[in-house]
Amino acid sequence: MVAVTTLRDPAGAQVAKEMLTERGIDVEIRRLGYNPYFGAPTAEEFEVRVPEDALEEAQRFFEAMEGELERAAIAEAGVPAGEDDAPGAELPPPELRERKVSWAVALGLVGPIPGCGVLYARAFALGWTMIGLSLALFFGAMTVNPDCFGILIALKAADILVAPFAAARFNRKLREHHGART
Repeated sequence: MVAVTTLRDPAGAQVAKEMLTERGIDVEIRRLGYNPYFGAPTAEEFEVRVPEDALEEAQRFFEAMEGELERAAIAEAGVPAGEDDAPGAELPPPELRERKVSWAVALGLVGPIPGCGVLYARAFALGWTMIGLSLALFFGAMTVNPDCFGILIALKAADILVAPFAAARFNRKLREHHGART
């Protein structure tokens, strides 16, 4: 028996065994041992082994399954089918991708300074203005007047409120100029 593939998941090894067995290929799974250095959910490794005379057939089967599994994963992720869905189709560059309104709000909430959500929404002038104001208010509160912290909190709230509208505006302009790319 020779190894056709190595997996770090016992369930994956069992699935590979079942799929090859359905094709009439004898399969043996060999546990290789403990290997904690690959960041897998388990530290074990498993070899899927087949007879030497069935090695090429097993390799062809795995290569054919690769494309099928990729299409299944894309379909399960909810990506709509399109004409450019060939395997390896390129995503548009980041500046031509739609912004998620929920991410704009989340970044506004968890961003360390006001302006993070608006910058994600590609409203650069407003975002950098918010960041500059927040830095000036922070240093003003630390050195001159502690009341500036209240204005800083209001600026953070403005970021959270404006970011979803900025993201929606960016998405609308993107669809108008480049067509819908989702």
